[in-house]
Amino acid sequence: IHRFEISNMIMPEFSVWKAEEMEGGYQFEILVKPEENQAVAIEHLHQKILTGLGYKTLKHLSDKYLIDNAIQIDKEQYSLNSVGTCQIQHVEEENQVYLVIDGKNIPLHDFGRALTTFEGFNMDFQMRDLSEEVLGKDTVLRRVSINPDVIIEHFEKSLSWFLEGDFLSYKHASACGEALFERIEQLELLCKYGNKEEAVAVGNKMKKRLISVEHDTEDFPDYLLNVLDCYSGTSLLQTKDGGQSWKSMINGKIEPLVTMGKMKESLDPELYTGNHHFDGADFVFLDGYWYDSETGQFGNKYVISYQQRVNDGVATNPSQPIIQVYNENRLPAVEGKAWVNYICPKDIGNMTYMDIDNYLSNLAVQFVSSRGIRGTLNLKTNQWSFNQ
Repeated sequence: IHRFEISNMIMPEFSVWKAEEMEGGYQFEILVKPEENQAVAIEHLHQKILTGLGYKTLKHLSDKYLIDNAIQIDKEQYSLNSVGTCQIQHVEEENQVYLVIDGKNIPLHDFGRALTTFEGFNMDFQMRDLSEEVLGKDTVLRRVSINPDVIIEHFEKSLSWFLEGDFLSYKHASACGEALFERIEQLELLCKYGNKEEAVAVGNKMKKRLISVEHDTEDFPDYLLNVLDCYSGTSLLQTKDGGQSWKSMINGKIEPLVTMGKMKESLDPELYTGNHHFDGADFVFLDGYWYDSETGQFGNKYVISYQQRVNDGVATNPSQPIIQVYNENRLPAVEGKAWVNYICPKDIGNMTYMDIDNYLSNLAVQFVSSRGIRGTLNLKTNQWSFNQ
C-alpha cells in the first residue's frame, strides 16, 4: 500500500499540486492554470500516481543464489530493465547521493554495479522536471529533434490545423492551445539541451506568430505567451521588430553592442504608455512574476536600467546609471515595496549593454558601459562588481 501526502501551492500563472509518498520515495507533481477546475487537476495527479506506480525500472530476480551485480533490497535481488526512470536525491546529513527507483533509494555504487549487465551498450539519459509526464506501462523514450527550423515547422503545422485563413475561432481555441503546448515543449528541450540564443530566437518567432493570429477569444494567446517566456528564459519587453534589436550575451561575447538609442526606439510605446516606470528606460526585461502570499497580489516583474532618474526632486549623476527591480501593480506604490533602485556606486558612463545571467535564480545583471567597463549587480546580495 502506498500512502501519499497531497499539497497545493498557487502561483500567479500556475497551480502546483504535489504528491509525496509518506513511507517511500515516490514523488509526483503537476502544473495547471489557477482558473482551471482543480478537481480535474487532482484527478490528473491521481492518474499520474497510478501510472508511475505501475511502471517498474527494477526487475525482480527469483534466483536463490547471490548475484554479484544485482541490487540488494530487503533480502531481495533486482536487476535493471533496459528502459527506466529515476529521481536524483541528495541526502545532506549523509552527504550521499541516491537514485530513487521504484520508490526505493539506490546508492550510486549499487546502480553502477547493476549497469554492468549492459556492458558494451550505449546509455542515453535526459533530465526532466518533476511536473512532466512520467513513464508508464508500454512507454519508451524516443529521440526528439531540437533543430530550430524543425521546431518552427511543427509549430506552424499544428497551428494551421485550427485556423480558417488566419483566424482562430473560440470553438477551437482550447484544442489549439493543447496542440501548441506540445510544440512549445520542444522549445523547452532546445532551451535545456541546446543553444540558449537559438531558443530565445525560436521563442520570439513563436510569440510574434501567435500575436499575429486574429481571434474572437478572451485570453488567447496570453497563456501561451507566458509559457514561452518561462521556457525561453528572460525576455525583452515586446519590441516592434520582434526582439531582433536585442542580442544576448553568449559565453561572455557581446555581438552586436546595443545602443541606448536603438533600444529605446525599438520599444513599442503601446505596451507601457501611462506607466512612468518605463519613462526614460534604456533596457527593459520582463523577468517572470512576483507574488505576495499574504495579500494574494501578483504581477509582472521587470528589471529596468536608466541613465538618470529624479529622486526627491534631485537628478542623479548620469555617469552612475540605475538598475531598478519593478513589481508592476504592487501596492502600496512606493519605493522599497513596489520597486527598488540600485544606483551604481562608480562613475562608469552610460550602459550600452545589459543582460540577466542565471535567470531562474535571478542572480545577476551583467552590463557594459560606454567607457568599456564591464560589471555585475548581484540581485541577491545587492553588491556591484566591476572589471575594467
